[in-house]
Amino acid sequence: SFRIYSADKTLNPDLKRACTIGHFRPAQFLETHPEYLLKNSTGQPAIEEPFSGCHMFDHTKSLARNYWRDVCLTMTGYGVIDGCGADASWQTGVDQEKKWGLNDTTAVAWREGHKSMMRMTTEALADGVLLGKDPWEVGDYVNGALHEGCAASNETVLTLRNLTSTAKAQGRRLIYQCHGNGGDDEVAAFL
Repeated sequence: SFRIYSADKTLNPDLKRACTIGHFRPAQFLETHPEYLLKNSTGQPAIEEPFSGCHMFDHTKSLARNYWRDVCLTMTGYGVIDGCGADASWQTGVDQEKKWGLNDTTAVAWREGHKSMMRMTTEALADGVLLGKDPWEVGDYVNGALHEGCAASNETVLTLRNLTSTAKAQGRRLIYQCHGNGGDDEVAAFL
């Protein structure tokens, strides 16, 4: 279950309940440190729509990329936790450009910065894991995924085979876990 936190709507009047639960709680840090915030084409903080209404890290800036990486490294540095999750790893900024109110240049720069942040975090984790969300990300800028949309199908079997080939070709461990629902039956697959 998620613990609900109160959020200061004076800092972000657009936030939704999703911006106050679970892993979105760190949004409070962003709201009080505007230098880390992605700005839209009007110069205002961009809003992650339609889901959370949260403001977002500006991955066009090394300051934000380094902060994100360093938080993950601090969390894993004690040896109890062996990885971090980049829950919205699939976001490109380009695909969300209109929803976030970005211009073309900022959207492309955010996409490149976002991927760069994940690559440098994955590299800095060494034997640790940075989990993304989709299978096509694994082996590129993350070394694992928690995919919440696979079914008991040939497509899932092919995905697992392809990721096995990718891991062998790269000579490193890659992790893939997928969850799916085939009606009354739950499915989980692991690589």
